[in-house]
Amino acid sequence: MGVRTLLEAHPPVIWIAVTAVVVGLLAAVIQASGAQLQVTGERDRHDRPRALLRRGGRYLIGWVLIFAYGIAMAMMFGDHVNLVREIGLEIAKDLFSFRNFTTAASWNIYL
Repeated sequence: MGVRTLLEAHPPVIWIAVTAVVVGLLAAVIQASGAQLQVTGERDRHDRPRALLRRGGRYLIGWVLIFAYGIAMAMMFGDHVNLVREIGLEIAKDLFSFRNFTTAASWNIYL
């Protein structure tokens, strides 16, 4: 697949990739700027210091940005999107880390 094919595709694949990178970087900056790391006096079972990460409102803004972008891309490609189901799955994955391993999107864990 050459550059010309990428630019002539409808919608142009290269612009979708560039937009995904920009939205991802923007969401990452927003989410990381509000994160607070607190080291507690406790130790875990491997004798490492235990740390807490507070995400806050900026994390939520970045999360909504990524979710909205994903839904927009799905709709742009003609997929039927059930918003209630999708938001439920995303919230469950965010609250329960083991849910990341039980979905078809678990490939991103290995990156």
